[in-house]
Amino acid sequence: MKNREYSTKDWLNPISSYATSYISCFDGNITYHDGIHSSTFISIADCNKSITIHKNEQDTLVEFISKLKIIEKAISNYIIYLQDDNGK
Repeated sequence: MKNREYSTKDWLNPISSYATSYISCFDGNITYHDGIHSSTFISIADCNKSITIHKNEQDTLVEFISKLKIIEKAISNYIIYLQDDNGK
């Protein structure tokens, strides 16, 4: 069981939008029908599609962080590409 918790949810669209896009990051304990379990994940949703990247039982924390850094780099590079003359 974890002694601390991290939980955020940031909306990706303006509040006036009908779309419910968000990014959520979580590290802590979740209570299920069979007890309390540790959970670590990042989830991104856009309307009715979503993806969750979670730290599975085989991942070390270092391996999970490495996955997140790869995602961060890919997104950063994509933003740079899109901002560079609008992708021309």
